Amino acid sequence: MGEEKLVYLDGNVLLAASTLEDKLHDETVEFLQLVQQADWKLIIGTPILLELEQLLYLGDMGWFRLRHALAALPKYDIRIVEDDHKAVLELARQYLEEKVLSQRYFANLLVFASATLAKADYLVSWDSRRVANKSVVNAVNRVNVNRKLPEIEAVTPKRLAQIIKEEVL
Repeated sequence: MGEEKLVYLDGNVLLAASTLEDKLHDETVEFLQLVQQADWKLIIGTPILLELEQLLYLGDMGWFRLRHALAALPKYDIRIVEDDHKAVLELARQYLEEKVLSQRYFANLLVFASATLAKADYLVSWDSRRVANKSVVNAVNRVNVNRKLPEIEAVTPKRLAQIIKEEVL
């Protein structure tokens, strides 16, 4: 196989994998299995845990979804990275200052910051408007390069599955 890569999962990927009713469930599960087959590492950080915490406020259905999302972690060997919370917040604020996204999408900026500082090769999200979007990624990487941080590639699970099939398997 190829070299090991780090793949940071956005919350929507984790939730799609753990929710049978999600229209992207089957495709997401296939994607996660493909990443495992390529022997790449799946990770999430604190911003994703905070996103999952919001499920607690949705009553019984939220608890149900949270339990399933947490059960997906060992099932797909998804590790939780130890974020330097101050550094993640500072980098997300830098993205905000550079107008990568507006204040309304600060949670997305936290995800980009966490993934960047975790040295993830890929940030994978089903959100192709604010995450897996070339202009957003270019803006994030301009900030990263200026701060001497690694560049990151944000793609949909469908796109990363293509990359894995073409380059690794």
